[in-house]
Amino acid sequence: MEITSDDRIAINVPLYHTMGCVLGNLMALQYGATMVYPSDGFDPVATLEATTKEKLTVFHGVPTMFTAAIAALDANKAAYDVSSFRAGLIAGSVVPAPLVHRINDDLKMPGLCVLYGMTELSPVATMMGPTAPFEKKVTTVGHVGPMTEIKIIDSHGKIVPRGERGEVCIRGYLVMKEYWDDQKKTEETLDQDGWVHSGDLGQLDEDGYL
Repeated sequence: MEITSDDRIAINVPLYHTMGCVLGNLMALQYGATMVYPSDGFDPVATLEATTKEKLTVFHGVPTMFTAAIAALDANKAAYDVSSFRAGLIAGSVVPAPLVHRINDDLKMPGLCVLYGMTELSPVATMMGPTAPFEKKVTTVGHVGPMTEIKIIDSHGKIVPRGERGEVCIRGYLVMKEYWDDQKKTEETLDQDGWVHSGDLGQLDEDGYL
């Protein structure tokens, strides 16, 4: 996301969750960026007001938060100035292509990053680079990060060819050690070779985007 100390991040997601804790607070602390909490719980109007007043540059949220912010902006465009936005981070559920287009058109976020992850993965497994082609931003959740492996397997545990759908599995430094005091659940999710079995369906394209 090319975060710097000049950025002012709208952290709309809960701090008890990895998206707020890691991708919000810890990321801001790592790069010396300003953390802005527009409201106690997510409020799209409060976020737009904070953006107008504080000149926020980055918006963290799940798809429903971006949708709500766009709706609030549509309802009263004259009241808000979102021209300071340059980037956003969106994850948590499926991100529809029309929403990515609206975010770019209405919230002016050329640096929007769609990502995929889980709490068990600390929490990011795949993500957009800042120079990813726009088509990839619309249709994928990025490529696997450094020192991390990804594979797509069938119901028998065999790796499927590129372009075929199967279960997404991730391995690397980012994988959790175990579920706290729950060996059975740990064994169901984390195999002996260190792969986290996500239970999610996905496919890899020829360029390695999920």
